[in-house]
Formats: sequence, structure tokens, C-alpha cells
Amino acid sequence: MKFRNLFVITLALFIVTACGSKKDQLVGKWNVSDMKVPGLNVEEFSEEAKAEYEAQFEKVKQESNFEFKKDGTFSFVLAGEEKTGTWELNEEATTLTTKSEEGEEATFDLTEFAKDKIVMTMKTEGETLFTLTIVPAE
Repeated sequence: MKFRNLFVITLALFIVTACGSKKDQLVGKWNVSDMKVPGLNVEEFSEEAKAEYEAQFEKVKQESNFEFKKDGTFSFVLAGEEKTGTWELNEEATTLTTKSEEGEEATFDLTEFAKDKIVMTMKTEGETLFTLTIVPAE
């Protein structure tokens, strides 16, 4: 009987730890390392336009960051736009939902979720708006 109780308690602790681990991985500061916009093919740009785009993108990357806190709040700066609010990650760690203090809700599909890289896609009405790759801030 004692063995069974110990087994149940150990199993419960394992499940709780496993469920929380993805959320724990998200907690922290993240930087944008890549951004893709559907239909935008930089290779078709002129050399001058391509150089301008790459310079602007580097600026956006340097000025953009996310911070997800353990208490379920977030803050981010993306392309000069600052937002704060709350975040929620589903159990499978495939969907991240944010709600800004202004009440704006955004849902991201997480196509890759690792401790060193997260790939998140924002869609609206089934159409992809953009895909971001974020990496832990150094």
C-alpha cells in the first residue's frame, strides 16, 4: 500500500513538472532572430532595395525583444511598438495567446519550441501575417 501511494505521488509530481516545463522554457527574455512575411520575396528586389530592406530588418531585430514572466505577464517591443499584457501557453505548447492591456488578443502557432529557439506564426482568418523566430537574449 505504501509503495502504491509513493508511486502515485511520484507520478503526479512527474506530470506536474512535465506540464510546467514548456511554460518554464518560455519564461525569460527573447530576441528576434528572423522574420518572414508571406509573399515578400527579397530575392526579387533590386540590389539597392534589397540592401535597404536588410538594413531595416537588422534595425528591427536589434530593437525588438520579448519578455515572458513566470506570473503570466509579458512585455515586448516589436518594430518600435511596445505592448504589455498577459500570456498563456496551451498544454501541448503549440499555441501562445497574448492579451494586451488594451484588450487586443493575438494567437501564435508555435511550429518549433525548443529552449534555444521558438518559431511562432501569427495568422488572422487563416492567413499568415508573419512568422518570427526568437532566441534567448544573451
